[in-house]
Amino acid sequence: MVLRYLGCSDMTFILLRLAPGDLLTASASFRPKYWRILKPSIISMSLSPNSILRYLTGILHLDLGPSYKYLDRGVKEIISDTLPTSVLLGLLAWSSP
Repeated sequence: MVLRYLGCSDMTFILLRLAPGDLLTASASFRPKYWRILKPSIISMSLSPNSILRYLTGILHLDLGPSYKYLDRGVKEIISDTLPTSVLLGLLAWSSP
């Protein structure tokens, strides 16, 4: 199961890097003033074995990086804030007939 998850993560990483454009300008909420803030993380996204290993290590350590939408928060922080509500809604939906 872990190997399947890592394989899916690898494929996601590779397909996102092969797609034309970049992650910032493809976003509907892209604001040009954010480009200089997020440029270093976008430029470091290559298909080198080192960047793939860094990506997988980040996933295993739950270091999901900065949010491209909410610049003052990290992805891990956003998930930790919203996970309890999501779990509660999921349990309520699962338990209802």
